[in-house]
Amino acid sequence: MPPSSFLHTLSNEEFKMSVTWAPVPDGFVHGILLGYRIYYVMTQETGGKNASSTEVITVGPHEQSTTVTLKKFAKYTLEIAAFTIKGDGVKSKIKYGCE
Repeated sequence: MPPSSFLHTLSNEEFKMSVTWAPVPDGFVHGILLGYRIYYVMTQETGGKNASSTEVITVGPHEQSTTVTLKKFAKYTLEIAAFTIKGDGVKSKIKYGCE
C-alpha cells in the first residue's frame, strides 16, 4: 500500500512545489521503513518540447513533507513510494499536471 493523502501545492517560492503525504498504515510495511522516495518526471520542457527526465528525492521515515525544485515553464508528474532494505513498496497513483 502506498503512502496516502499524497498532495502537491505550489510553494510561495518561485519554481518550488511542496509535497506532503500520510505514512503507510501500520501492518502494510513489510520490514523496517527506511523512508520515502518521491519520483518526479519532467514531461514537457519550456517551449512545449516533450521530455522524460526522472528525478528522485529520498527522505527519512519520519518525514511527511518535502520541497521539490522545478524548472521554469516545465510540466511534471509525481509518484511516491515507501521503501525498506528490500526496495520500494507500491508507488502511489501518478499525479499529473504539476507545473
